[in-house]
Amino acid sequence: MSRASGDWLEAGHQLHVVRASAPHEVELGTVERIQNGLIWLIGCEHEARAGERVTMECRLVDAIYRADGCIESANRESWALRLTGDWQRVQRREFVRVPVRGVDVALVDDESGAALGSAEMLDLSSGGAKLAIGAAEARELSSGMVVRCRFTLRDAGSFDLRAQLLRVHEPTGSGRPGSAALRWLDLDADAESELTRWVRSEQMRLARRNR
Repeated sequence: MSRASGDWLEAGHQLHVVRASAPHEVELGTVERIQNGLIWLIGCEHEARAGERVTMECRLVDAIYRADGCIESANRESWALRLTGDWQRVQRREFVRVPVRGVDVALVDDESGAALGSAEMLDLSSGGAKLAIGAAEARELSSGMVVRCRFTLRDAGSFDLRAQLLRVHEPTGSGRPGSAALRWLDLDADAESELTRWVRSEQMRLARRNR
């Protein structure tokens, strides 16, 4: 079975689709059938037009696969997509993680409510995040500690999430910041869905920029 050719794709698979004309809208649809070289997708919420360029992603057990394509036709019931490139394996991990810049995270002790400082987000997934921390924050944080993380993402709004610190590294003498890795706790369905949508959208945006 060739992963690149997409022979594995079948009815029932879900595709995340981003149109070039709306890079921050991630469409989640279900493959209805594959016929005459077209992938028929149902369950799409946004309007689309024939000829639009798209990026498609499919998450399988072993990895996430991505391919470029275009919209052959679209109506309220379904989209017909045509591949314009091979499927590429882009990531193998439990959670898709993307680099983040320009997002500040306010840290609060979950038990006492005391402010613990702020940190710059380095990367993000629907499973957790990595932060850059200074010496003051490193003194307040420790592995296993539960904190609240408050931050705002472009086109996704504000979040107030509980997280457990997995690793905390103090800044080095070279002037480089320290780091803290954390995983989300008790993430509700709405927050998880919004984080996943934002991460997928950002991943596709970065992929297009780097091509």
